Amino acid sequence: MPSIHQVVTDQKVAQLCQVVDGGSGQYICFTRLVGDTWTICTSDGIDVWRLEIDAEDLTAQIELAEVNSEETYLNRFRTAFNSGNISVSTDGVHITMTLGQGTTALSFDLHEARAAEKKAELQHILFRLATQVSDLDSKLQKANQALDSMKMQRTSGGAVNLGLVDLDGKKKGGATKVKPKQPGMSVINPTSKKRKAARGVEFD
Repeated sequence: MPSIHQVVTDQKVAQLCQVVDGGSGQYICFTRLVGDTWTICTSDGIDVWRLEIDAEDLTAQIELAEVNSEETYLNRFRTAFNSGNISVSTDGVHITMTLGQGTTALSFDLHEARAAEKKAELQHILFRLATQVSDLDSKLQKANQALDSMKMQRTSGGAVNLGLVDLDGKKKGGATKVKPKQPGMSVINPTSKKRKAARGVEFD
């Protein structure tokens, strides 16, 4: 049987994160994996509530949900979490996090973290989110640079084409330019002068 670390990693539920409206305020819900302990957390930015799940706990959760495999259970968890189908309710000390709705919903009772645990969880999610923002900024910057490069290439190519069109236009204009007709030259045979009509002898 694979370890919980492998199962949680393979099913991509080790580092989920969502912000939800809990009625009394917003909560950030997230998961993390340390060794063979999978932790589900939520925080209002000040306090933290958490639930640690080991291999035995995961087996108990699967039996409670009446599903036939870890993969099915964690797939249901991931789908509800990623879609934001999460509700949070509190009685002041405990928080109940529910994923999904109806008979297929998964519920977890989270307990308020001790001071050291709270500090560790807030530090973890703070740096995790900061890293994600930095990665997104880096990807956006690279995408913008690639877009600018494509625009420059298109502009450069367009300038060359326009230059060729202008040169062609000049060549065509020179070839079709009509020389002005000099007085007395024949239209039919431009190299010969028109013959004047014969006139009789004029007497004063």
